Amino acid sequence: MSASPPAKTRGTKYIFIMRDRHASRNVVLTSLWLVIIAAAWLSPTQAQPIPQPKPEIELVPVGVPSEPLLFKIATGSHSGTYFSIGNGLATIISHPPQAIRCLASERCGPEGLIAVAQTSDGSARNIQAVYDGKVASALVQADVLEAAATGVPPFERLAGDNVFRVIARLYPEIVHLVALNTDEVEDVSDLAGKRVSIGQSGSGSQTIASLLLEAAELPAPPAEIKFLNLSQSIQEMQAGDLDAFFFVGGPPIDLIAEVVGNGTAKLIPLREDQFGPLNMSAFRFEPLPNAVYAQLDGIGTIQVDAIWIAHASVSHERVYEITKALWHEDNREILDSSHPQGTNIRLENAVHNLPVALHPGAEQYYGELGLLTPDLTEAEANADIE
Repeated sequence: MSASPPAKTRGTKYIFIMRDRHASRNVVLTSLWLVIIAAAWLSPTQAQPIPQPKPEIELVPVGVPSEPLLFKIATGSHSGTYFSIGNGLATIISHPPQAIRCLASERCGPEGLIAVAQTSDGSARNIQAVYDGKVASALVQADVLEAAATGVPPFERLAGDNVFRVIARLYPEIVHLVALNTDEVEDVSDLAGKRVSIGQSGSGSQTIASLLLEAAELPAPPAEIKFLNLSQSIQEMQAGDLDAFFFVGGPPIDLIAEVVGNGTAKLIPLREDQFGPLNMSAFRFEPLPNAVYAQLDGIGTIQVDAIWIAHASVSHERVYEITKALWHEDNREILDSSHPQGTNIRLENAVHNLPVALHPGAEQYYGELGLLTPDLTEAEANADIE
């Protein structure tokens, strides 16, 4: 019997696919038809029609075949930690058709999902991209996420419309204050009258550096404020056109390690007594971890967590499967090899000190593991999750 065509939808184009139910005899029948057609042309009398196998006809809407779901993760510049970590996360949660690594149950994300790490200017731009629905998820600094959730500048217009939900806390980042290796800059206060880059416009570095410069109450403002990315900052410093720059990232940062290691630049210590009230619970004053940069163990730094967020509209089930894949034991090697900070991405730290609530899908997964407690964070307790 012929298959019934689907109801025709206005604007939908269809192609016809012929399916011969006697496919096993195609070669014989085709040869027979060619002989009969030739005879018809050569014979003075018209050849009689020969019964033909009745084909099945199926109407298939053009463009409707299922396509992989693209899941964008906004990260940072190619030279930053976010991009390396983001690539690792994308590898873990992607589940293309017939992927061998996904044959093991729950090792990958939802079936058909294709995740990609997308470069960006940094945390502030990532927050905006998630808010605007341009990407489904992003890596962001905890302080920038806190500012966006509470409507602190430059996120005033986002106040009261918190669409950000956490998949996992990932690893600690540090605030690097890098200066030329001279005696001109030894302390934050020495930035007065100097040429200083506070990071690329829209980056988390810019957000933190602006806050720190204001809280430091310098005796005089910097002579020039520049908005340069990491590579540009180092190039201008090597050319003698920049005295110092701020950069936030998970150490080690290769480009910083290079200029510090060859004596071109040095790290400036950051201590709590150098600043007035910062009013950011996301900041922690901690010594630099050992063996991150040569001969700089224990230097004072500011730490802030890197957080993986998703838009609140991403489905419960999708985020649940993504979170489960993230922590699958078979994916440990991918995390560890993505960047040295990948080794610090640990399940036991995933739900602590969060500036906004967990995504319900992630919350379900962590709840099943017994990782959630009533006193996780005030932000989580008071968050309005639909």
